Amino acid sequence: MLRAGLVFSTIEALVKDLARIADGETTLESFRISSGLDIERWMIKVYCGLVAAGKIRSSSGQVLQRSALPSYLLDALLGNCPLPSPLGLYQHTFVGQTLKLGGLSIGTIKLTDGSNGVGGLMLSLGPMNFVLITSTAFGQAFKEPSWYRHQTLVWNVKQRNSRLAYLLTY
Repeated sequence: MLRAGLVFSTIEALVKDLARIADGETTLESFRISSGLDIERWMIKVYCGLVAAGKIRSSSGQVLQRSALPSYLLDALLGNCPLPSPLGLYQHTFVGQTLKLGGLSIGTIKLTDGSNGVGGLMLSLGPMNFVLITSTAFGQAFKEPSWYRHQTLVWNVKQRNSRLAYLLTY
């Protein structure tokens, strides 16, 4: 949790910086960097823990069984290998999205194959929506332009005389 905690602290500091420059009276320049691999592993850990505890349910109410955890999730969690493509951590944005300066929420995402199954875990953390895709049956993320899985994610916010930059790298 220490490494994921650093990611959370960095994003929290970015949110505070965004709030400070919102009024236009504060001038600020900052650059922050985080590891996408750390947040991906933390989300795998949370997902596996929730499955093991019987806390993840499909939209029909069926509990996801421990035996449904594929070995590649545990291998990626332990750092033995990366998640096989196209699985992993994505950034999700959409038209009309509003920038939220605070809050944390976590939930599951439904498979896009017409079943009631669970396709992964979503984490909304301030201005960012992270989605851990855990099933290849979740095909939507691989076709729509609002889902991003890049080696780096860069935010560059310029407001009046202030500039905030954030780099999430893998």
